[in-house]
Amino acid sequence: MSWQVTYVQTGNGAPIEYTNSLPSFYALLNSPTNNPVSSAVVGIPGGSSLELTNFFGTTFLNSDEYASQAQLDTSRPPGSYTLQVNRAVVGSQSLTLMHQASDWPPTPQILNLPALQSADPTVDVVVQWNGFPGAGAGDTIGFTLRLGSDQIYTAPDPCVPIVLEKTATLITLPKGLLVAGRTYDASLQYSHFAFDTNSIPDIVGFAAVSKDLNFTIVTGGGGVTAKSPTIGSPSLIGNQLQFQVTGASASQSIQLQESTTLLSGSWTTIQTTAADASGAASFTIPATSTGSRFYRLFTP
Repeated sequence: MSWQVTYVQTGNGAPIEYTNSLPSFYALLNSPTNNPVSSAVVGIPGGSSLELTNFFGTTFLNSDEYASQAQLDTSRPPGSYTLQVNRAVVGSQSLTLMHQASDWPPTPQILNLPALQSADPTVDVVVQWNGFPGAGAGDTIGFTLRLGSDQIYTAPDPCVPIVLEKTATLITLPKGLLVAGRTYDASLQYSHFAFDTNSIPDIVGFAAVSKDLNFTIVTGGGGVTAKSPTIGSPSLIGNQLQFQVTGASASQSIQLQESTTLLSGSWTTIQTTAADASGAASFTIPATSTGSRFYRLFTP
């Protein structure tokens, strides 16, 4: 199970909750193959329950989004969460995980963000943040840097290795990692984890509570290059399709195009919008019940 809130920071001010990635709760179970799960229900504090939907016979999932962390905390409050599963061989089994208000980490905040909007890629670039006071055994800090859809740096990374202690308040990006005239998407995550590896021997229970911060690093020299936005899977709301777009440059013009064949020259622009300060945008179009439709983004 996981509780997650995502923030965005665009200046020296405090981060704000990111409206394009709403506070969420996920309950996910991957069924063992040798003794498969036939059904799974999560008991919520206060007496209600949440039945997990079976996808493909092996994955059980239920997820919710909320307008704010306050609404998430009200709907999925602190207390005991009990996972009850029915299985082909042993029948009913359960495990219980605790979620406490104190599990929420502090909100990440970058302390030198204005300086990172004109970073010099020919020298080491230092990213400073507010830190994770009181981080304990189940707490972690994570940092990720992307250029478009490519992940170019992550910490911690045991394969390199790159170490990022939970007590860290900065990370140094080595000179030469960044390229002049680029806009990079960065994220900083504070997380708290708790595990149950004993109640059901072949099912590991875990509770993850995290706060993610999205921000950008812009390198000087050569002019700033517009970023390549990403379109998410559509949501069906009534009789309309809604697409969420992330990863664009602030105020970047974005077109939603449609085709019925995917052939060159068949694409038609059906909507145009501009990304907000965080690089997010959305499109809402009527759903159609006749024939196939393909959609893509185009940035003039």
